[in-house]
Amino acid sequence: MEDKRAQYGEDEIITLEFDDGVTFDCGMMGTFELDGKEYIALEALDDSDDVYLYGYQRNDTDFDLLDIPEEEFDRVAAEFDRLMDELSEDEIIRRKETEFTPMTEEEALIQIDLLGHDFFAYTDRDTNLVHILYRREDGGYGLLTQKED
Repeated sequence: MEDKRAQYGEDEIITLEFDDGVTFDCGMMGTFELDGKEYIALEALDDSDDVYLYGYQRNDTDFDLLDIPEEEFDRVAAEFDRLMDELSEDEIIRRKETEFTPMTEEEALIQIDLLGHDFFAYTDRDTNLVHILYRREDGGYGLLTQKED
């Protein structure tokens, strides 16, 4: 498991203490605004996927965490989810390592059709450079080629 703590600077980690005396560290994911009020999202720095939402109020030297009234919480949580969905659309959600097979342009055209992908990366058999073959929205194919040094 990735160490969540490594994602945060020392000044971005706070310790929460619940009414029952239990304490644990959280990373400050960020603040957001809804209906003129500020909120903060805190990620639990343990093995869970827990995120805690609080009202956020700046003061002279720091900030205060405020409990969100029950009647507001669902709207605040929905706004947080919407913002996270927006962010995740811009993030790389999967990485895959592969070896680029040396082949000709014609062989790559066959492969992209056989696989049904929108793009296909390969090493050109003659030049040993990386090429990326892709389907164009207006039909046909495009080819990106690595520039020779």
